[in-house]
Amino acid sequence: WDNSAKLAVITKGDVKVYITAGSNEIVIDSAGVQNKQVIDTTARIIGDRIYIPLRAVVEAVGSTISWEGSSRTARIER
Repeated sequence: WDNSAKLAVITKGDVKVYITAGSNEIVIDSAGVQNKQVIDTTARIIGDRIYIPLRAVVEAVGSTISWEGSSRTARIER
């Protein structure tokens, strides 16, 4: 977390995902190659916490996510 830039970095293996609060873009860095991706929402800061767009991050690191509405559970699979 870089507080001055309002930037969160999520790392899985050699993939890094950069998320700036308030932006509808994420940057995916895989082995030094960076790609910007437009997403349908933004990360938000509420109080002392950042809330990130989970689906965008999970998919950016090569995993899958599904939603079970009845139990309100997100399932992440590698």
